[in-house]
Amino acid sequence: MSNSRATFYVRRRLEACYVSVLSCASMSHRPQIEMSRLRESLEAEKEAWLAANKQQQAQALAQATVEAKEQLRKERDRELEAVIERLESEATQARLEKEQATENRIRSVKHPPNFLEPVEKYYLSNHESLVYKKF
Repeated sequence: MSNSRATFYVRRRLEACYVSVLSCASMSHRPQIEMSRLRESLEAEKEAWLAANKQQQAQALAQATVEAKEQLRKERDRELEAVIERLESEATQARLEKEQATENRIRSVKHPPNFLEPVEKYYLSNHESLVYKKF
């Protein structure tokens, strides 16, 4: 073998070893690279989940707020209806009492009370014989 040929083979063998060493080195880093990618992927997934969860909680809170406001509005309306009914009842009662008082006053003006009526009834019931006596 000539010197140049031997050098060529040695050089080729060194290059093969160098490539082998590089591939071995890259193979030892491959799990670390893989782990790094998985961590990044997991972190991105976590961020997406947190954002979705936050949005879902905000929607649930908004819905609960709307429902609470609706319930309060209905309760307020019921209370107002009860107050209105009570006031209408009181107003009707007051009007009826006023009308009765007015009718009584009108009756008393048209037909003044006969204060002697009880005495006359007593006299008539106890002394019928005197009333029907022939003179």
